[in-house]
Amino acid sequence: MNSSKSILTKIYKRSLTLILLILSLFTVAGCKELEYLRAEKVTYQVQDYQADKRSKEDMDILVKRLNAVLPSKLSSVQFKEVEGKGVVEFSRGAPDAELVAFLSRHPGELVFRGTEPDDIWYSDKDIVESASVLAGDRLSVEVVFSDESYGKASPRIKQSIGRYAYTMLDDEILHKAMVQTELGKKILMTSASDMEAQALAVMLASGRMSSGYELVKL
Repeated sequence: MNSSKSILTKIYKRSLTLILLILSLFTVAGCKELEYLRAEKVTYQVQDYQADKRSKEDMDILVKRLNAVLPSKLSSVQFKEVEGKGVVEFSRGAPDAELVAFLSRHPGELVFRGTEPDDIWYSDKDIVESASVLAGDRLSVEVVFSDESYGKASPRIKQSIGRYAYTMLDDEILHKAMVQTELGKKILMTSASDMEAQALAVMLASGRMSSGYELVKL
């Protein structure tokens, strides 16, 4: 009898501790977390998805990207195959649709180059750190290049002072600027919007996909 009572007491204490932890979470996070807890699932179909190794590896990268921009600690995202089709499903809150589209349609090949198209200084594979940081009243992307890539690029960057440099994302020009001084191995990359800066930082930290994908909301 005493043994059964002891077990019930332990179960009660554990349940009470769990309840207190949940209440603490909501107290710290505020009512917004409760809204996400009640949010309906948001589902996207991945267009042109093929059930092969390459596409599955791309989906692993995409989920990693999307997981980094979830709106709440309670939110989650998963990829699954449904009748041969690729589906991305968000539970308890989803990121803004524009952010989801940016992260899915871009493979993530980032290139920093001089005026001539073949004068490549750095690529996304040379970046060892990336983060979105507040610069003034808006977000920018801070990137750090490897020592090896910086050593190779530095002489060519010096020769480009007074000429234009370009930041390219998947062959699209993101930014064009005059090189006014020698650049260090850490640079601050401006973006068109806070959303773009957040997406670029996440993309660089998550890795490059083999291709981009269109996601259609169901």
